[in-house]
Amino acid sequence: MRQIDSRIRYLRKRLDDLKIVDYAPEQEGKVFFGAWVEIEDEAGACLKFRIVGPDEIYGRKDYISIDAPMARALLKKQVDDTFVVQTPAGSKEWLVSQIYYPKAGAELAPDWAARLLDELDASELDDADEQQS
Repeated sequence: MRQIDSRIRYLRKRLDDLKIVDYAPEQEGKVFFGAWVEIEDEAGACLKFRIVGPDEIYGRKDYISIDAPMARALLKKQVDDTFVVQTPAGSKEWLVSQIYYPKAGAELAPDWAARLLDELDASELDDADEQQS
């Protein structure tokens, strides 16, 4: 319960700092914030993920933070561009194979908003249960 309250307080403080980033036609064909990207390494292994804000990555294995080294290396790349990411094991080269931006209305609400509402509902239910006891 303490962890949920702490998370709710944190998220409420963050709400004032959140900014909705609208899609701009100039982004088409290049990797920017909000893009779904598919990349391939030299061995042919593929990864597909979305570049999002640091508060949006929790609970999602297909989202990476804009602050991650992989995301930073991808910014402004286009399909068929190669890029290098420095890892603890050394440099690794990747190829951009696809870039996709969800169109307006394709997503009703960001996942973080749905999770926040779920957490708030659960917290209110717990508070109501405690008051009845």
